[in-house]
Amino acid sequence: RQVDQMTEKEILELRRREIGFVFQQYRLLASYTIWENICMPLALDQMEVDEEYIQNLAERCGILEKLDAYPDQLSGGEQQRAALIRAMAHKPSIVIADEPTGNLDSASSETVMEYLQMINKDLKKAVVLVTHDAYVASFCDRVIFVKDGNIEVELRKKEKQDVFCDKIMKAQKDILKNK
Repeated sequence: RQVDQMTEKEILELRRREIGFVFQQYRLLASYTIWENICMPLALDQMEVDEEYIQNLAERCGILEKLDAYPDQLSGGEQQRAALIRAMAHKPSIVIADEPTGNLDSASSETVMEYLQMINKDLKKAVVLVTHDAYVASFCDRVIFVKDGNIEVELRKKEKQDVFCDKIMKAQKDILKNK
């Protein structure tokens, strides 16, 4: 069924069940453990927790031993990986990541992008990423520049990441020049 023909309740359910969200601000609740933060959306939606699946994701994301910790006990990169696992806990079809590396240093940014690539390639999930960072965008297979609500440029990765990053930066400059 097409989204424009759905009721508000159906759209809400679609968003809760089929889309995972990752934000720039990790949005982890300080008084809950990482495990509880990851499982919270499932509990709110009265969905069963697939413990093995979540533990597997935590292991793949390098935070399995941090599941009993609280957010303030983790680095920013670890918190973002926890947020990523939370977004995947209900096995969505698509993950939307809004500036997921905006609060991270370059090493943590690269790690988070590698995990988003793993989600896309290994877990076969669509990932839509919003970023202003050309280097972060260069991890993607396809980059679309939007200006004033219009698609200005679309690039597809056909070369090594560093060459693609240069191509992205050039496109950014060209778009900005043509204000």
